[in-house]
Amino acid sequence: MPSSPINLAAIPPSLKPIGHYLKTASEHETRDPVITYWCRLSALQNGLKLDKKSKEALAVLLPLMDWLEKVM
Repeated sequence: MPSSPINLAAIPPSLKPIGHYLKTASEHETRDPVITYWCRLSALQNGLKLDKKSKEALAVLLPLMDWLEKVM
C-alpha cells in the first residue's frame, strides 16, 4: 500500500479531538503506511461524527476522504 503525502487545512476547533490521529499518521507516513492509513481512517470516521457541515471541517475531511480512496 503506497503512502502519498496529504495537504490538510488547519484543524478547526470542532475537530481538535482527531488531531492526535493525524499527527500519528504524519509521523508514520514514511515508516509504516499501514499505521498511516488506519490513523487517517479513524480521523475521518471520528471527524464525521464531530462536524461534517462547517466549511472548516470539510476542508480537512474531504482531502482525507480523497486520500483514503486513492490509497485503497
